[in-house]
Amino acid sequence: MNYIVIFFAKYVVFVLPLIVAIVFLVIEKKEKIAFLKFSVIMAPVSYALAYVAGYLWYNPRPFVVEQIVPLIYHVNDNGFPSGHTLFAGVFAMSLFFVHRKTSIALLVLTIIIGVSRVVADVHHLMDIVGSILIVVIGALIAYSFDRRLFKARLS
Repeated sequence: MNYIVIFFAKYVVFVLPLIVAIVFLVIEKKEKIAFLKFSVIMAPVSYALAYVAGYLWYNPRPFVVEQIVPLIYHVNDNGFPSGHTLFAGVFAMSLFFVHRKTSIALLVLTIIIGVSRVVADVHHLMDIVGSILIVVIGALIAYSFDRRLFKARLS
């Protein structure tokens, strides 16, 4: 069981960029443009929001609070928000307007990654929820810049 948790908590996050790259290669030109416009705004906005949130809220990691050894090594720094979950969420949301089904599947995978990091004792649940909310807010901000992104959506 620990091997599965470690695998999802540490390594699965690197699969998401690969999936997004594959989808990008097969979508039509207008969807590629919509994807790029959305992602170029959403990703930096999400990371800027995460930076500010981490500056405003300090949440010590579970292994520090509970004085235990986590399943995976991590430095003793601020656990909020979860960087792995934020990274995965950004890639998952980047496809939302051009390939919704894949985006939803990647969002589910993002949640599994986040929960695995909670089980591995390197994050609290609020770190994971915070990261997902930050990505959703980043996506809403990016969407507000160009509402025509909905028109470029594939089913």
